[in-house]
Amino acid sequence: MLGIHPVDWLGDPHWAMPAIVLFAVWKNFGYDMIILLAGLQAVPVELYEAARIDGASAWRQFRHITLPALGPTLLMVAILTVSGYFQLFAEPYVMTEGGPLESTTSVLYLMYEDGFQWWNLGTATAEAFMLSNALPPPLWPAHPVLDNYRQLFGHAGIGRYLLNSLLISGAITLLSLAFNLLAGYAFAKLRFAGREQLFRALLGLLVVPAQVAMLPLFLMFKYAGLVDSYVGVVLPGMASVLGIFLVRQYARGLPDELLEAARIDGAGELHIFVRIVLPLLRPVVATLAILTFLTAWNDFMWPLIELTGQGHYTLPLGLASMAREHTEGTEQMMAGSVLTVVPVLALFLAMQRHYLDGLLLGSVKG
Repeated sequence: MLGIHPVDWLGDPHWAMPAIVLFAVWKNFGYDMIILLAGLQAVPVELYEAARIDGASAWRQFRHITLPALGPTLLMVAILTVSGYFQLFAEPYVMTEGGPLESTTSVLYLMYEDGFQWWNLGTATAEAFMLSNALPPPLWPAHPVLDNYRQLFGHAGIGRYLLNSLLISGAITLLSLAFNLLAGYAFAKLRFAGREQLFRALLGLLVVPAQVAMLPLFLMFKYAGLVDSYVGVVLPGMASVLGIFLVRQYARGLPDELLEAARIDGAGELHIFVRIVLPLLRPVVATLAILTFLTAWNDFMWPLIELTGQGHYTLPLGLASMAREHTEGTEQMMAGSVLTVVPVLALFLAMQRHYLDGLLLGSVKG
């Protein structure tokens, strides 16, 4: 009608990468917004009131109060965002398979292709080393139906994929909570030789992409007979540097007097942790549980490498396999996408009142 030709967003080499970048930015917008919202909660309201009394405009308040106060938070968001986009893999793998004309081939996609499709391990190792250094649509349908969901579950294996994802994500969340809580508490409240040096070394690992270790980790699991197994998917997620950091920062606010009184009464460290520390860590436990489950539920690359049989596929892998085989229509694929959101949304709604408290890393009340 307007004389504008349609754009083949994923089939045109000039538009494919901008389309993927736009999708990736939209996908991470909510996560970054929540982190920035948590940072804003920590800015004292008195500063804004004093600035308004002095006649400062909204822009000057933003320039001289909000931005400086958000400095550390903005730096963390920037580091995580840049690091995450250097690890771009799932989007080009599912949407374009690196094309057209390799216009969307990222370093990580190239490493996966060389190392796990063509078995050029030397080339893949070099690429991993390089990576380590380097008008809106309607929101509600006019006639909602459930036929697409029935057809989706009628597809062989989709129910199995859902159960696999629940099992793997649940196991990773429980194990990660156990190890991260114990390690974070130890770094915060227990005194031992080399504690600060070891913690700084762990923080240094935040800048190293996890994908760099996937090739040697896969070879180790291959020799140990753990390829194409649930254990092989769960083991790498048993602990995380970010989880240990969050627990440590929160646990540092616990009063030392409370712990010392328990020790004087003869309580052991495990008893103190279970009966005193763990109830006080409830906000950060909720935050860590949501973040860990979300990461495990959405994980795509490691299960793709580790799981070779469709019987062990997770839900993202199963949906990607269906998309690549073109066995289902667009409606069924959209229904599958909704299905991937439901468990995470339910978990967030169940624990949301503790979520922001955990992100703010506040001190103990009472």
